[in-house]
Amino acid sequence: MSVSETHCALAIATLLTGWTDTQASARYGTGSRSGRRVTGVAPVAAQRRRQRVVAVVRAVLRHDYAVLFMQPVGVADTDDAEDTGGGMEPALLAEYQALIKQPMDLGRVKENLEADKSRGWKDKTYVYAEEFAHDVRLVFKNCFLFNPPTHHIFASGKHLAQKFEEGLCEVLGEA
Repeated sequence: MSVSETHCALAIATLLTGWTDTQASARYGTGSRSGRRVTGVAPVAAQRRRQRVVAVVRAVLRHDYAVLFMQPVGVADTDDAEDTGGGMEPALLAEYQALIKQPMDLGRVKENLEADKSRGWKDKTYVYAEEFAHDVRLVFKNCFLFNPPTHHIFASGKHLAQKFEEGLCEVLGEA
């Protein structure tokens, strides 16, 4: 198995096995965002890799199921509040908030990517591709933790997560 195949297999395993962020960071050699050191201009290879991973994230955002993950849980943005989590009962919302310690949604990822367009390299929310890959994975990790495997939100999250990981593997295979 090549290095990129191993990396892809481990990325998918991370998503499906529920490794902690620390375990994934140790495997991928990425540090915490708060501890990153960013100076000057990023190497051209890092910029290209980031651009390719952004394209994968944007493809996921265009998917029909992405609407289910575009808002924080409990925030309704359409009349179909049940499908976006906005119609969640208060007791269920409290359970979600007690269980999920790091909420994340694809809308926030998209907002951060858009804001990063006008920021200098060292001021970006997502400097490295692994940072926004982490946030996308966190959306699905939270989905899998809270929703039972028989729920349509779980199935939609699993489908999107697989699309994301497959696209990421293609990008990493090019690196």
